[in-house]
Amino acid sequence: MVGAPRLTRRLALRGATLAALGVTLPAERACAREAEAEDSAFVRVCYRAGRLFEDGKYAEAEEAWRKVAAGYPRSALAWQNLATVELITTAGALTLDELPATGDRGARIEVAIEHFRRAAELAGDAVDPLALNNEGNALGLLGRFDSALAAYRRAANSSGRDFESIPRANVALTLLQLGSPAEGEREASAIVRRDPSFLDGFAILATCRWVQGDKLGAEEAYRRLCTEPTWCSLYARADAVAGRWPPTAVAAWGDLLQATRAPRSGAS
Repeated sequence: MVGAPRLTRRLALRGATLAALGVTLPAERACAREAEAEDSAFVRVCYRAGRLFEDGKYAEAEEAWRKVAAGYPRSALAWQNLATVELITTAGALTLDELPATGDRGARIEVAIEHFRRAAELAGDAVDPLALNNEGNALGLLGRFDSALAAYRRAANSSGRDFESIPRANVALTLLQLGSPAEGEREASAIVRRDPSFLDGFAILATCRWVQGDKLGAEEAYRRLCTEPTWCSLYARADAVAGRWPPTAVAAWGDLLQATRAPRSGAS
């Protein structure tokens, strides 16, 4: 749900960069790490599927990862990356007025969730927080925000500090969607205290405060976001969060932009 803004109504999941979305890019090292008994054949097919993904050939990558998962059904990496590409190819065809996803697209997202969960089961205690975060993204696309919240919390609790802010931001946004903006504010406040360079957190904090009627607090958080002119400029448009945030947060951000006195570019 969280990442650098993407100024479009079409969903390519909830973020602009695959890394920020929690997408595993299966480099040769990752393939080798999971290889059974130094299985060079596994490394080759894994690396080939990964290269297709990195080249943006998602339909081909999906088929390649499906073959890897079929050939190596005990590979958590194979199921995780298959699920990730399934989610990308499905969500990329959705528009905001098609959420929550239903029909064939909803069914494909359900399959991706099943595959994320299979990967988590196979990984056990070594479950990848990226997979848990993406499971939350998939559940959010189906409008199942209670389940998404649980997935994001698991991702946050199993993350290292280099990734933790992303699932915790998704926790805050999902709490807001579920009608608990005060809890969302506490989560967002904790994020920006721990990681003040995570500027998305200030936008979420501003939104949670705005929903609670704390206009001055919302403007203060927006000014903190605007200490970085590039981010300030990107977030000055309501569609900066469309497709990345849940509906309640998207609507609140739009209201904030229309009414707030916070700066729209560069900040002092």
